[in-house]
Amino acid sequence: MSKNSHKEISILMENLDYNEFFVHYQPIVDATTYEVQWVEALARWNSPIIGTVSPDKFIPVLEEKLHIIPIGMRILKKACKQLEKWHRNGCTNSGISVNVSFLQLQQHNFAEAVVTTLHELGLKPHNLVLEITESVKLRGNEHALQTLKVLKEMGIRISIDDFGTGYNCLKCLQEFEFTSIKIDRSFVANMENSRCKIIIDSIISLGHRMGVKVIAEGVETVEQCDQLKRMGCDMLQGYYFYWPSSAEELSLFLRNDFINKSMVQQEIY
Repeated sequence: MSKNSHKEISILMENLDYNEFFVHYQPIVDATTYEVQWVEALARWNSPIIGTVSPDKFIPVLEEKLHIIPIGMRILKKACKQLEKWHRNGCTNSGISVNVSFLQLQQHNFAEAVVTTLHELGLKPHNLVLEITESVKLRGNEHALQTLKVLKEMGIRISIDDFGTGYNCLKCLQEFEFTSIKIDRSFVANMENSRCKIIIDSIISLGHRMGVKVIAEGVETVEQCDQLKRMGCDMLQGYYFYWPSSAEELSLFLRNDFINKSMVQQEIY
């Protein structure tokens, strides 16, 4: 049995301790000013038996075992609590972005649980972005679609993650008015390829014509950054700006960013 195989992970999850999961955070910045707009909360798993496991390997098993429902809510609550802490410390311009499974959207009390969490922490609905993968099929799943509509009507932002990698990207835009879309990192990584560049340019153009903000993830070089800016991408995310890190480490980054901008404003005035 290979390391971190589906079967191995599945066996480990028979007696899963939810406390083994934690959150890393990565900033999403404005493509023009580089100001932090959002901080994405990323689920991480450190198994006491096999160590750190890649999300692309453990997330499918979490969904298969239905563990994604309680763990997903734990991640969302922890991320919101961290955002409230950042706000208390003066970093009030950023919001939090959290990935949500389709299984969570199908829960009858999901929207209520999200709104209750925000209310208890004193956060505004517009402080939260919920990301769903574009592989989700909304048509025919009326409850999930209604849940998204209720959340959006309350002011919570809804984004499509990994846009362009599956077969439902255009259907998603047809079925629901998303507030943003994320260009998958695979396109950004191959921007030197003329076809990838055309695809990225087309996604940005499509998003803007539909009134949707466009985010590029996986930005790792200054060349990618400059090219995406020239193409009109709204926001950028990737190692070029900051890597996924603990709340404590990112807090230093956000605090320094806040102090630097405050000093600039003082000089202006």
